[in-house]
Amino acid sequence: MLMIACSSVSSPGFGMAIYMRLKTSRCTKACWKFRTDLRNLQDLPVDPSKFLMLLWLHAAIIVLYFGVLRHFEISRVMIILVFSLWGIAGS
Repeated sequence: MLMIACSSVSSPGFGMAIYMRLKTSRCTKACWKFRTDLRNLQDLPVDPSKFLMLLWLHAAIIVLYFGVLRHFEISRVMIILVFSLWGIAGS
């Protein structure tokens, strides 16, 4: 609990210190482009609600295919589903 409290207090300060150092430092053109590209990552092509909808659609297709069409047991379908979603989350 103490570790969580300490990290929640010190993390914003550390982030602000690094931000201020980067803001005042000189950088090359490539560095500046990288920095602006990082800012633009917030403009994702798929917003989170659409991503979750696609994730549920993917899960439904897996359950339909392996559970209904291939007649796998529910435990095998759940294992396939969990590892499939785990793979998506890791990529």
